[in-house]
Amino acid sequence: MGSAPGHGDRELTLMLPTAGPTTETRPLPWHASPADAVMADLESSPDRGLSATEATARLDRYGPNRLPEVHRRGPLARLVAQLNNPLILVLIVAGVVTAGLEHYLDAAVIFGVVVINAVIGFVREGVLAFPGGPAAMTARSTSGTGS
Repeated sequence: MGSAPGHGDRELTLMLPTAGPTTETRPLPWHASPADAVMADLESSPDRGLSATEATARLDRYGPNRLPEVHRRGPLARLVAQLNNPLILVLIVAGVVTAGLEHYLDAAVIFGVVVINAVIGFVREGVLAFPGGPAAMTARSTSGTGS
């Protein structure tokens, strides 16, 4: 994947007042460029867009416009990561000490809290962090006709 065409071919400048009698010239970031300047840089227009030939050529040159695949941790790594928290580690130590003092009911309650916390964190990270999965992130474009 490369950068989009025209994003370095042309540099716009913005005149900013300074404390003294002179002005300082700074390049205008590409995302703050006026729309007509962007269209000129991309050799396109909002009315006609790119021709099929130009779109194919740019696809071959720059690759598809996709976000990189996210490396997701496996289930075991996600479960173990739920225990990597200082408060959870304190609870585990407290549970071990409590069991060592033969207060088994108290130790079971402490370990129950640790397990419930780990399960909730595991489920939230695995399911709720990406509602709908990658398909929910697919962008859909519509024409100006309202369809």
